[in-house]
Amino acid sequence: MNNLPKHGHTRALHSLWLILYLLLSMSPGFAQTTPARALKQPGNGNPLLPFLFTADPTAVEYEGRLYVYATNDTEEFIARGRQGGNTYGAIRTLAVMSTDDMVNWTFHGLIPACDIAGSWSFNSWAPSIVSREEEDGKTHFYLYFSNSGAGVGVLTATSPVGPWTAPRKTALVDHSTPGVGKCAAPMDPGVVIDDEGTGWIAFGGGDSSTGSEVFHGNARIARLKPNLTEIDGEAAEIPAPYHFEANELNYMDGKWVYTYCSLWGNRDDWSQAGTSVKPSGMCSMDYMVSTNPLDPSSWKYAGEYFANPGNFGYPWYNNHTHLHKYNGQYYLLYHTNWLEAEAKLETGGFRCVSMMRATVREKTAFIGTVTANNKGVSQIKALNPYATQQAETMGTCAGLDYDNFVNAVNNNLRLSHKSLAIANIPAGAWVMVRGADFGADGAGAFKARLRGRGTMEVRLDGIDNPAVATVEFSSAGWREVETSIDHSTVKGKHDIYFYFPETKTAQFDEWCFTQYSNGIRQVPHSSTHQRINTSANYDLSGRRVLSGTRSRNVIICGGKKLLRL
Repeated sequence: MNNLPKHGHTRALHSLWLILYLLLSMSPGFAQTTPARALKQPGNGNPLLPFLFTADPTAVEYEGRLYVYATNDTEEFIARGRQGGNTYGAIRTLAVMSTDDMVNWTFHGLIPACDIAGSWSFNSWAPSIVSREEEDGKTHFYLYFSNSGAGVGVLTATSPVGPWTAPRKTALVDHSTPGVGKCAAPMDPGVVIDDEGTGWIAFGGGDSSTGSEVFHGNARIARLKPNLTEIDGEAAEIPAPYHFEANELNYMDGKWVYTYCSLWGNRDDWSQAGTSVKPSGMCSMDYMVSTNPLDPSSWKYAGEYFANPGNFGYPWYNNHTHLHKYNGQYYLLYHTNWLEAEAKLETGGFRCVSMMRATVREKTAFIGTVTANNKGVSQIKALNPYATQQAETMGTCAGLDYDNFVNAVNNNLRLSHKSLAIANIPAGAWVMVRGADFGADGAGAFKARLRGRGTMEVRLDGIDNPAVATVEFSSAGWREVETSIDHSTVKGKHDIYFYFPETKTAQFDEWCFTQYSNGIRQVPHSSTHQRINTSANYDLSGRRVLSGTRSRNVIICGGKKLLRL
């Protein structure tokens, strides 16, 4: 080359650099895509899910986890092609999520409520759930939902994530139910089981009045038969001032606590309410207390406990809450329209579930005023990075596109945790979990179950921080990939980011770290920490599903830009 003219030498060097560039650019880890922007900031707890429109929450506890169920507004969002307002008409599924630390939420997919309930059902909104242990030694779950404004249905299961079945071929509540009378819309169930094991259901809604301006006459309560799937006797009216919708029930120290959403509009006729308690704001959450729920005169108005989210800087819209005691602390689940506003979507009425702590005094059935914000609640326990964790467990994420929430393979199983049929993870996407504790010795290795082609980087405490582990993957089927880690860099408590700088048809199923101890990577003896076997399936808790059964995993991957969050 020394004999080449100067310009020829330069061309040769340029050619070599071009070849090197092309070779490097074909490497899965070459393209360092800018990380996608998160709508839900990493330090915030609200909304609970950063990628799904959900509303009207309810909850149940099982084996130390809190399971939250919600109206699946995303179904309507997709049906309307991302345009226009939410009419709720296309919603036929319920969304399920769970947590045991209050900041990292596992998405369990959708329950096809209408398909399970039968041909009488055409919508599924505003669920309410209770559970109890029965004679077979199993915990049974009873999930109630609104069939639009026409009535209430019920599903049953022996697991909080299904499979679900329909215990009856008709609605549990509709206009023919004794005591419903002129209730405009027998919807929005709220169910509770009292200390004697008796079930109760509140329902009703609508802004039309069969009574006075203050008491519209649409709120009802009824006793349930011991099977919890039939009404026992007639429903009675709850004289709830300015009642609109969003019924829920709690039972505290021998008292029934009924919560509901009040009507829009002024309170000019409040003097007719017959109470010294000041009137609530419009579309606020109010409550009443009784010691004899079927006696209308026993109900006493107690006031407002949660104003419309519009008062806290969120878009003004409807209101629906669920009050739940978990781990000795009361929490208020509610929804806002923050997510669609932050995404700058030209739509209206697509909601997202959030949660705040609540102050409750059970002996006096007092609910303190709750204020909404995006910070949410604090983490109550550390996440274990040495246990197998599902990719759909996260504090937040960015760049993930969700397309189709139904996988026909599992339709016959009536599962809420069906695999999501989504195309791929786009370059720049990431998922984050909060508050993982690696301990004093730290982690010696990282492994993940992936498919497709691309690069995953593991970063700590910020998406812009350098990677502490990098894995490359290229496989048409599921494969475990593993890499060693400098344990001195991964100790103590950290947030973990799983970042995909380059991908092609990539999917992400589960992950775990291996603990480092005295120069040896130690695998703890735990039923939830197993080597990720490419020939086996695992359920949503990381437990192996026996050969011959269908996978119950929800797979996190990307989609067709219907909802990029």
